[in-house]
Amino acid sequence: MTYAAALTDDPRAAGFVYGVGRISARFPSQGAEKEYAQLVGADADAIVRSADLKDTLSKQENRYLARQMCWVFSGPGGDAFAVVARDADDLSELLDGLSHDDSTLHVVVGSPASATAGSAACIPPGLPPVSADQMLVFTRDEFLAALPQPDEKELKGKDLEAWNRTAAGLFDHLIQRAENRGMSDEHRGMNYLALRYPQIYHLAFDQQAVGAALIGVDARPAHNTGRREVSVRFVFRDTRTHVVQGYLCRVDVTDVFPFLTTPLTLTFD
Repeated sequence: MTYAAALTDDPRAAGFVYGVGRISARFPSQGAEKEYAQLVGADADAIVRSADLKDTLSKQENRYLARQMCWVFSGPGGDAFAVVARDADDLSELLDGLSHDDSTLHVVVGSPASATAGSAACIPPGLPPVSADQMLVFTRDEFLAALPQPDEKELKGKDLEAWNRTAAGLFDHLIQRAENRGMSDEHRGMNYLALRYPQIYHLAFDQQAVGAALIGVDARPAHNTGRREVSVRFVFRDTRTHVVQGYLCRVDVTDVFPFLTTPLTLTFD
């Protein structure tokens, strides 16, 4: 059994998500699409831009149509789940997050949702319905710029461009795996670390400075006293000596909001 299978087959997993990808608004029917075209006076067959959709549906008089829209979260591997708005605040947050910029990322930390009569038509077959307990919207560049930067001692004579390349490479490595839907314990733990634990970026930069390259990141269940945790290991190989060493940290993924339980520690297993 693979690590991923061992994690996702756990019946206690409860369907929580911690996904990094994009949310798109989709028309539930041809009738809704025609209604939108009438509202904006556009050709019904024209491509709908996210910015125009946002401007139109955000108007109070058009909220009746906004409530009909389907909200689908897509990760690197395709559609992952449907986001169900619980109330007007959720709907406003979804509308605010619409962007025509392909570099925009959405982070959804959520819980299983029940499909209502109104939302059932908006849930594509095979996609679980999720309520967003937290939703973040930013670009990759904005995220990287917000990371705590290394000080002069850590830079070791390198410039900040080297730091930015290392941080960007690790960020992409963690969140752009084709299988990362943000739904397994494994991927929830990795996505949490990618967004909330800057130390992993400083570790990768420090290792690169001494001639070691990241060769893999893996996760597995951690045995403890009854809570669900994953151990995430970052493995580096010295490019000159080929010596391999790993650094391990643990993330508790029992509840909707993961949290760090053990910081990065050198490991030899």
